[in-house]
Amino acid sequence: MTDVDELERLAALRDRGVLSAEEFDRAKAKILDALVTPQPAEAIPSAAKQKEGMPFIGKAVLVIGGLFGAILIFSVMGRNSGQAEPEAALRGGIALCWKDYERKSLSASDKQFVASTCERMERDYRQKYGREP
Repeated sequence: MTDVDELERLAALRDRGVLSAEEFDRAKAKILDALVTPQPAEAIPSAAKQKEGMPFIGKAVLVIGGLFGAILIFSVMGRNSGQAEPEAALRGGIALCWKDYERKSLSASDKQFVASTCERMERDYRQKYGREP
């Protein structure tokens, strides 16, 4: 409630007879004095109280933790990216092998040889990576 609203409320109480003229004057003086007198030193925040946030040690721990996390993430990414290339190449080789098997120009014995080669490539892939190509 603003000071003007408070003064209007006091005037309404005086007009209704709830407050005497003397009580009204005392309450009015109290409100107006509060406007004129400066705030006590406790109400004004000091520089120490205004400085909020994380202490230096907390910020340092946060930065070091962030750097450690970034290094960990990049090392895991680097390890996985080196493995993905040869694995993809083997899968591509197996797919190409089966594509050659489907050629109509191959004789039955050639098809049998290509199929055994493709199956051997798939078996080697399963042994190396532990999953289907």
